[in-house]
Amino acid sequence: MMRAAALSALVVCAAVAGLFAQADQVEAVGANRAAVIVTTQGGTVARCVRFTTSSISGVDALRAAGFELVTAGFGGLGAGVCSIGGEGCPAASCFTCQAPKSWKYYRAPGGSGSWSYSELGASATTVADGDVEGWIFTSGDQKPGLQSVDEVCGPEPSSTSSVPAAAPAPLPAEPPASNQEGDTPVGVAGTTEVAPGSADIPQPPPSTAGEPQEEASEEGSPTDPEAGETGGEVATAPDSDLQLASTPTGDERRDGGGTAALSIVLAILALAVPATALVVIRRRNRTLRDPTPS
Repeated sequence: MMRAAALSALVVCAAVAGLFAQADQVEAVGANRAAVIVTTQGGTVARCVRFTTSSISGVDALRAAGFELVTAGFGGLGAGVCSIGGEGCPAASCFTCQAPKSWKYYRAPGGSGSWSYSELGASATTVADGDVEGWIFTSGDQKPGLQSVDEVCGPEPSSTSSVPAAAPAPLPAEPPASNQEGDTPVGVAGTTEVAPGSADIPQPPPSTAGEPQEEASEEGSPTDPEAGETGGEVATAPDSDLQLASTPTGDERRDGGGTAALSIVLAILALAVPATALVVIRRRNRTLRDPTPS
C-alpha cells in the first residue's frame, strides 16, 4: 500500500513538473522571431517563425514555417532547396527538371530593407532575430515581395506593460438643496409668505409662553387677531353670567388646540342653556299646578 501511494505521488509530481516545463517553453517561444516569405506560381505566402535559440538555419526556418521541403546536398556550400510545398524538382534533378527555373534564395538580415542573393545553401546560413528569408521559384532575377518582421509577425509587445489607470471613484450624490423654493428641511418650521396686496394673514406670535392671555369680548370674538389665531381667548355665552377662560399651553397654541377647545366649550354651552331653561320652565309649571300650602 505504501509503495503504491509513493508511486502515485511520484507520478503526480512528474506530471506537474511537465506542465511547468511546457509553460516555460511556451513563454520562451517568442524570444526571437524571423519572417519567411515564399512566392510560388499561386501567390506569395508570408509566415512568422519564433525560436528560443540565438539563431537557426535557413532550412530550419522553412520547416518551422510549416513548408514541406525537398533538399539536396552540395558539399561545403550546404544543402540546396529543390522543392517547397510540392513545387520544384526532386532531389535527383534538383536544378534541372524545370530548368532554367529553380528556387532562388534571398535574405534581408536584421530587417535591412533590401534583398541580397544568398550564395550559400539554406542549411549553411544563419537566421537570427529580426531576419527576413525570401524564396521564389523563377528562371530570372525576379525577387519576392519584401515585408518587414513587424508586418509579418506583428509589432513586438512593449517591455513595460502599461497598467490601466484606476477608474475614479464615483462622486457622492449631492443632497437636495435645503433652501430651494417649496422645500422645508426636517425639523424646521415652514414660513408663509404674503404676496403684496393680498389679504392680511394673522401670524403666530414669536413667543407667548408664560404670558397672560387677553380676555375676549362678550360676543366671543377675540380682541387681538393674533390671540384668535393662537386660541388664547375668554368667551362669554349669550344670556349667561358665566364667563369661561381658556388658557392653552404653548404646544396647544402652536397646533391650534386652543381654537378647538373653545369650539367644544361653545357647543356645550349652546346645548346646556336651552336644557337649563327647559328645566326651569318645567319646575315653574309644576309649582303653579301644585302650590305649596301656606
